[in-house]
Amino acid sequence: MSIYSITPLSGQMLVKDNAGEISFTIANNTDRALQTRFDIGLEVPSAAKKEWLQVDTKPCSIIPKGSVQVLVKMKAPAGTQGAYNFCIVAAAAPRTDEDFTVGPTISFSFGKSSSPKPEPFKLKWWMILIAAVVVLGIVGGVVALVMNHHAGVPNVVDKKTTDATQILQQAGFKVKLNEAFYQGKDPGIVQKQTPTSSDPEPKDKIVTLDVSSSMATVPCVEGLQFFEASTKLKAAGLQVGDPSYTTDGTVSNNAIVSQNPRNEVCTPHPGGLKVTPGTKVYLVIKR
Repeated sequence: MSIYSITPLSGQMLVKDNAGEISFTIANNTDRALQTRFDIGLEVPSAAKKEWLQVDTKPCSIIPKGSVQVLVKMKAPAGTQGAYNFCIVAAAAPRTDEDFTVGPTISFSFGKSSSPKPEPFKLKWWMILIAAVVVLGIVGGVVALVMNHHAGVPNVVDKKTTDATQILQQAGFKVKLNEAFYQGKDPGIVQKQTPTSSDPEPKDKIVTLDVSSSMATVPCVEGLQFFEASTKLKAAGLQVGDPSYTTDGTVSNNAIVSQNPRNEVCTPHPGGLKVTPGTKVYLVIKR
């Protein structure tokens, strides 16, 4: 059992004017007080920028079986569009590289800004006669605009992959699939889409679907610091095996020199290496 339980207020952060916030309840599952620090974990694809996110709760001690409320605030640059996600990490001192828990994925998105509507054209009485002459042309133009208007990108989140693909293709889009393991999610279900239904239509007509899989994809963590590598592996549904250490390698201290399994992972392999969820990944760390 994890040393912490992390429960978000919801699975999505509400965004207004490119800013938002969400609170978490982080509970101590142990029988000892834990000196706890909080950090932001990022997942790919569609990872948020770390500089957008800030944990608004300082490190603190959580009593046995107790809990604290942790607030995460987000502020993105004006004009940002698309769907993004992140997670929060709770770690216990002094072994923060080993005693930590990764929270569930939180998503948020930015839609295109609405443009102010132009003021309606006001006809004066003496213009009515002239307007009557061109009314058929105006009506024809309006009909053409309506007929050519595109309904936008359909929302296919939570649909089966086959159904989602058919819906998008019938709407004139191409589909790109990214499979990944999602804890507690049935395989073959669309978890996210890029762009979303509120985003502008992509010029290349490609919609990327993140689909839940019964297999986990091994990410490449070589060169990352141990804490960041462990967070990334756990977010992918994998476990971290007992690490080993070396003085060889050109990476910085406490960074990952190599990983196993790594076959076609860091080369890279376009589809990633698929393994059973919970598989241990063994890391060699620079000391």
